[in-house]
Amino acid sequence: MTEFALCTACGYVADLCFGEPLARWHPVRGIGWLITRLERGLFRMRRRRLGGLLLLLLTVGVTCAAVFALLGLAGLAGRWVRWGTSVALIAMALATRDLVGHGAAVERPLAAGDLEAARAALARIVSRDTATLDAMAVARGAVESLAENLVDGSIAPLLFALLGGPVAIFGYKAVSTLDSMVGYRNPRYLEFGWASARCDDILNYLPARSLFLTLPLASRLLGERAGECRRLMWREGDRNPSPNSGIPEAGFAGALGVELGGMSVYAGQPLDKPRLNAGAAAVQPNDIARAGRLVYTTSFLTLVAGMALVALLLRPWGTP
Repeated sequence: MTEFALCTACGYVADLCFGEPLARWHPVRGIGWLITRLERGLFRMRRRRLGGLLLLLLTVGVTCAAVFALLGLAGLAGRWVRWGTSVALIAMALATRDLVGHGAAVERPLAAGDLEAARAALARIVSRDTATLDAMAVARGAVESLAENLVDGSIAPLLFALLGGPVAIFGYKAVSTLDSMVGYRNPRYLEFGWASARCDDILNYLPARSLFLTLPLASRLLGERAGECRRLMWREGDRNPSPNSGIPEAGFAGALGVELGGMSVYAGQPLDKPRLNAGAAAVQPNDIARAGRLVYTTSFLTLVAGMALVALLLRPWGTP
């Protein structure tokens, strides 16, 4: 077993136990600060796509170099200090517990009948307008958020950590942060954010498709609709405009037996998204907890499968 795999397993457990650190101390906040500073200069370039490409290269390069340097300094204090630093960095880059916690923060007031508090909790994790949503629309938004963020919050970071440890996982987080800040299809970022958005799509492509194996299995282990989960992923996973978000959304819709997608409002503008598992039951508040259990179980299966694959690939050929 490699150092990367062992540190990833420990980091995963640490994330489940402790969650993410306070926002002001989170490394991703530093990545966001770097992006903001670089954007001020690079956005002035006449060739916007070139400026956006330089933003991507500089952000990822500086982030990876900083993590590499930090691990080098930790290594000067000893092997165990370096390992501990690696585990801490990986734990901070994972968001499995935090993702499920945000869903629970919506479910609790919904279950208590406090719709206003539930709307406010949902507004912290989605970009859609929440002020006029009814209880079922709030529950749908929470389940969709859990499904959409499963890949970039847990699955992809786990796989990159297994492959390249803290440097790889923070390289991925740099791209993900870039996509969330400049990867928009609006007049300002359509050209400038193109490289970051495409890079994010590429990095998430295989992690999203690993769900074809792990999400139905997680559904079966939890007593959910594994067959419908698999069927919806294959049949409707490509209906979302994003090349990767539709797969987990369709899988969650099938596993939970609910309809996802439909009408939402963004900055006052209505948007009718493709309906996944159309005609199924509307999402109920208790479905948020079921979706959270899917997140936990799928991420655990990804870690186990990833570690097994690493061990198999590193096994010397010809040994029994």
